[in-house]
Amino acid sequence: MRLTVSKRTDLAIRACRYLHEHQGRVPGRQVADAVGTSVPFLSQVLTPLVAGGWIDSRTGPSGGYQLRNSGEELTLLEVVQAVEGPMVDGHCVLDHSACDPTNPCVMHTMWSGARKGLMESLRDVRVLD
Repeated sequence: MRLTVSKRTDLAIRACRYLHEHQGRVPGRQVADAVGTSVPFLSQVLTPLVAGGWIDSRTGPSGGYQLRNSGEELTLLEVVQAVEGPMVDGHCVLDHSACDPTNPCVMHTMWSGARKGLMESLRDVRVLD
């Protein structure tokens, strides 16, 4: 589990908030300008959220992005995991090998509790809050 998130996650959260503020379909150029990135990079950032069903994307002159269901239920955990990948990857926090719960490292119990708390906190916060 990483304790940092990338610029992609920051951009994804800001784009979701922008789309919520501007109801309806918003051109990619407008969203990219608002969050301070390029249209191609915005597309890369939002692709996991489109695949996850949280954002609708259409190409063409009348295309753009739109939050589905107004994005009210989208949580920080969902965005982080969509953009960054799973927070629990089955690797030991100390040596990045496969975690062996039958022979745990000295950090296993403490780290498992911390990870659970972080995931619960991210799950409790809506992107639009």
